[in-house]
Amino acid sequence: MDALTFIAEIAKALAWPVASVVIALIFRAQIQALLLRMKKGKLGPAEFEFEEGVRELQRTEQLPPVASESSAIETPSSDRVAKEPRSVVLEAWLKVEAAIDSLGKKSGHFNALARPGSSLLAKLLLKAGVLPPELHSLYRELQQLRNQASHDLDFKPSAESVFTYVRLAQHLEAELSKAESAL
Repeated sequence: MDALTFIAEIAKALAWPVASVVIALIFRAQIQALLLRMKKGKLGPAEFEFEEGVRELQRTEQLPPVASESSAIETPSSDRVAKEPRSVVLEAWLKVEAAIDSLGKKSGHFNALARPGSSLLAKLLLKAGVLPPELHSLYRELQQLRNQASHDLDFKPSAESVFTYVRLAQHLEAELSKAESAL
């Protein structure tokens, strides 16, 4: 094989990989935007579905400013979020469930099917006008994200998304307590 044939074979072998890299560099911004819009997927430890769901909720909810250190709202430590993201999410959800159960008891909307912590209880409270539609929607979205945290064996979201979930759950818990106080 002479030198020109060798160079031609190398050029053929490298053509598509080089073209792919050039295209990726040209469309870098569009590719990044597309990756941010992904609803579900895993890339190493990254979990897209939970994080995208939390990001979407954060955009739609009007949350109060982050509480100061002296506030009664307790936030998990960064170390705990990194080591136990699933348990942090589940604990935040349990407080939401306790708040909606308390609202259900006070409003008298329990029955054989609308037991504590059930989705039916939230629907009954919505139907009765005790639970505003925007809080019901937030309840359902947080419940779906909690389900994912509960059932996904490889649940490893970013610390930021876990903190945001906790903050959204605390916001919902506070709003449910306000609704209960208004009864």
